[in-house]
Amino acid sequence: MAPIISVNTMAYQGYALDVALNEISALGVTHVELSYTKGYAEGVSEDSFSEKNARAVKWMLADAGLATIALGGHLDLGAEGAVDAFKRRIGFAKEIGAGIVHTNATQIPLQDRFYRNIGVLAGFAAACDMLIALENPGDGKDALVHSGQSGAAVVETIGSPSVRLNYDVANAYSYSAGRVLPESDIRHALPYLSHLHFKDMMKIEGGWMFSEIGKGVIDYPKLFAVLSVKSVEVPIGIELPKNYQRNENFKMQKISAPPDLGRINRMIKGSLDFIKKGLNV
Repeated sequence: MAPIISVNTMAYQGYALDVALNEISALGVTHVELSYTKGYAEGVSEDSFSEKNARAVKWMLADAGLATIALGGHLDLGAEGAVDAFKRRIGFAKEIGAGIVHTNATQIPLQDRFYRNIGVLAGFAAACDMLIALENPGDGKDALVHSGQSGAAVVETIGSPSVRLNYDVANAYSYSAGRVLPESDIRHALPYLSHLHFKDMMKIEGGWMFSEIGKGVIDYPKLFAVLSVKSVEVPIGIELPKNYQRNENFKMQKISAPPDLGRINRMIKGSLDFIKKGLNV
């Protein structure tokens, strides 16, 4: 069975959500991943996870003819107050029809609190019939989950079927400053995956620009070969944060203005076609 391929609304930051959803739908895409991560998604606050907003989002999804399978609701799960905040994200995701909530884990100095928190949240997610997917970040330091190998070890330690991995291909490369090759590293993550993020980036003067998938530094043909041999069919999210780029040290930086819709749509369509061809779907 072909994997579900969704488009992350992060590509359309700077545009209203209903505009983004209608643009995505017009590309022939059936599923969307909503980006609700503070610091990246504009206007996100704890009020964003209210029942009222969930009803509004459900209406917009239905109006655009889209379904959703995952929510980007990243938090530091080792922080104080993370349990209640992430429970709100789980409840919001369930209400809009998403079965997976993506999040960062924490930094190594906070791992004790993280493991206490994730134990509570794993039980809550199980009761809600939801999955928590820990995602490897694209920059920073001391991340508890920063690669497929480290993510696999953390999920094994947690030992709950409600906690899995969302492996972000390009993040593994950028976090390690190019030392980790995702086509090799992903092998560690495969037994624990619930979702994949595909994005790509190319070298430019002064840093790295997020590019159409298949036109950047990530060796997707090798990655596709691994997924094909292992018969991996987890959902895939196309994530193109086009109003951001990375500097020479791979740190994320916001660009002053988002690209025009035509350019965003062409990049998503090219990425979608490349993925389908590479996976023979």
